[in-house]
Amino acid sequence: MEAVNDSGKVYLVRRRPDRWGLYRGQFGPAERAFLERGAAEGYRQECDRRAWLDRRAVLEAQTDPATLQSPFELTSFDRPVFLDWLQDADIPLPPDDLRATVECVEWWEGCRGLGEVQWLRLFEALDKVRYYEITEVELSAGGGGAALPDYGRLFGGEGRPEWREERHPGGPEPFLDGTPEEFEQYEGDDIPF
Repeated sequence: MEAVNDSGKVYLVRRRPDRWGLYRGQFGPAERAFLERGAAEGYRQECDRRAWLDRRAVLEAQTDPATLQSPFELTSFDRPVFLDWLQDADIPLPPDDLRATVECVEWWEGCRGLGEVQWLRLFEALDKVRYYEITEVELSAGGGGAALPDYGRLFGGEGRPEWREERHPGGPEPFLDGTPEEFEQYEGDDIPF
């Protein structure tokens, strides 16, 4: 018996890209497909919880200067409620500054020593942290597959292989082969500096 979805949509749960993947237009593979949005959301939350348990990766991402955010930006709680939540879980309070600062990095580094229960309570409070996303996909008219969204359009074409081939027909992009096109090649001691 075949499952039917009246809306003609499928909901894919996929890993969100890190900042380098986002820049290159690369998105993670689909983990699982669902016919109902609610089921997809439940699975996405489960995947986020599993990702949070990799403490090293979480702290690496949260202390990256390019993506640094204050903990106050990562919660839906009002400031007093958030601080009370942390105190109840015996988690050190973040710096008073609402902006991402060096003190935020130090706070995140200090969270490395939290116990397992404290670490999970912190994840519950930081409800805006997302490692996975849900992508809505239309089923094709023939029923043979799904029409995946064109992520390249979000980046002015940079996510699509066709864009690379149009720009550099028959060859790799500059610097990928180790020979920058803009520079002359010198051998031996003939480097002019």
